[in-house]
Amino acid sequence: MKKDITLMKLVFIALFVSSFSVILSIFVDYKGTAVQAILGYVGAVLFWIGLVIGYVILGMISKHRKDFERINKPTHRFKKSNKPGIIRFLSNKYAMIADVAMVVFLIVTLVFIFIPSLNQNVAVIFAACLIFSVHMHSILNGVNFTYIKSLRNKGE
Repeated sequence: MKKDITLMKLVFIALFVSSFSVILSIFVDYKGTAVQAILGYVGAVLFWIGLVIGYVILGMISKHRKDFERINKPTHRFKKSNKPGIIRFLSNKYAMIADVAMVVFLIVTLVFIFIPSLNQNVAVIFAACLIFSVHMHSILNGVNFTYIKSLRNKGE
């Protein structure tokens, strides 16, 4: 089960890469130099690969969790909710940080979008932070993270 803890760390890394690849769009100019055009394609590839890898690994963790629950049901229980992580809020201290960050980044991103006189490159950076914080909100409030926390607490 330590493998699942490592896999969860890989999910965080993959989603970080996916989210922050959006920042490469600041440097993209398809009519500019070859490097500027290549950055556009690299950013898109990093975004989608990070997203797919992150959620495929999360799916693997979910399968491990379900197998673990089925095998160890009488001896091992962890508190879980029936709601998906995307609609749960403030379910633990890590989720609380992600939830607050998500709201802050949403507000700041909207301010930058609706006031075009502000630096739009900064808006892209805040949008990348918003994307990452939405991922973290969903995962950290979800049942798979509750499962990972229970493994860490039990030392498995």
